[in-house]
Amino acid sequence: MRRFQLPDLLVQLCLVLFGLLAQRLLMRIRFSGQLALVLLLHALTLRLELLVLLILSHEFLVVGRLQVLEFLVLLLDELLAFLLVLRFLLVLVRLEDLVLGLQGLHLLDELFRQLLCLLVVVHVLESKLIFVLHVQLVDSSLQLLHCCVFLLEIGLGNQNLFGVSYVLSL
Repeated sequence: MRRFQLPDLLVQLCLVLFGLLAQRLLMRIRFSGQLALVLLLHALTLRLELLVLLILSHEFLVVGRLQVLEFLVLLLDELLAFLLVLRFLLVLVRLEDLVLGLQGLHLLDELFRQLLCLLVVVHVLESKLIFVLHVQLVDSSLQLLHCCVFLLEIGLGNQNLFGVSYVLSL
């Protein structure tokens, strides 16, 4: 920024010095009115040309700065668009993680429900098995008792010791 201010100051200083020099020169020489007027007009023309140069350099500086600012705005816009897309992708990834986590929880819930049902079935089957084994054990003990009575009767010569006729049902 200082690089562009120094030439502007030099041009302004040149304009002021040239104006003062032209006025002093015309006062000392004391030319006739027309010649002084012509010289003064040339001095003014030169001042105007220097002012135009100053304005053009200032306009060039402003245009250059505007182009730099426009480039920075475009760069910032692209960066913000990229960051927005990146943020959107991160949200999508987190959403997918959340969905996968919920599906995993659902599968675990289903697994535990099936396991609970299986435990209930095993418990019921265990009770049925105990009941069936108990019935078979009672039946087996009765059959063993019949066999013992039958062997005793055979060993004692077919006497009815208990007063009841036991029939072996094999």
